[in-house]
Amino acid sequence: MSKALFLDDERNVKDVTWLKYPSVDWVVARDYTEFLAKLQEQKFSFISMDHDLGVGKTGYDCLKAMIEGCEAAGVQIPLCVFHTQNPVGKRNMEQTFLNYVEYAAKSGRVYAS
Repeated sequence: MSKALFLDDERNVKDVTWLKYPSVDWVVARDYTEFLAKLQEQKFSFISMDHDLGVGKTGYDCLKAMIEGCEAAGVQIPLCVFHTQNPVGKRNMEQTFLNYVEYAAKSGRVYAS
């Protein structure tokens, strides 16, 4: 079974009823540091992200760090969805992800499934 990463400081996967998730083995990260550590530990095919993570870095910061890491390592970025209820944060995250996928495709690489 493929692995998926769920980034949220409070909610669990079952709490996000407004999205239909694939049947995967979920790993939970609660903050920026834990998110980056989980990415270093294993490969994920799917990531669901919240924007507001309490005090400190946001889900948007996590997304940017993941994109930079994938680009530097030349590895495929996982498919990402954004379950945040922060509309501005969600829009920024979606656009950043889509811009990167478009950039990667134009560069002759396919980085999202």
